[in-house]
Amino acid sequence: YDVVLGFDHPTLSVDPFANATDLLAALERLGWAHPPEIDAVAFSRGGLVFRSLVEQLLPASTWRARVRRAVFV
Repeated sequence: YDVVLGFDHPTLSVDPFANATDLLAALERLGWAHPPEIDAVAFSRGGLVFRSLVEQLLPASTWRARVRRAVFV
């Protein structure tokens, strides 16, 4: 992998969609030379955040990342 990221997010005070919005903004700021291919491992609440990102935010975004694999533990 070119980049391995962890995303620490508030869990009780912020809903998963808001966390996913923050995650997308952080990913967009990284300045990718090419649209990235993403493999993700998510646990518990992180799975809800990632699901919001993939199902709701990425389809409406101009950022052209491709999700290859997602593992929910």
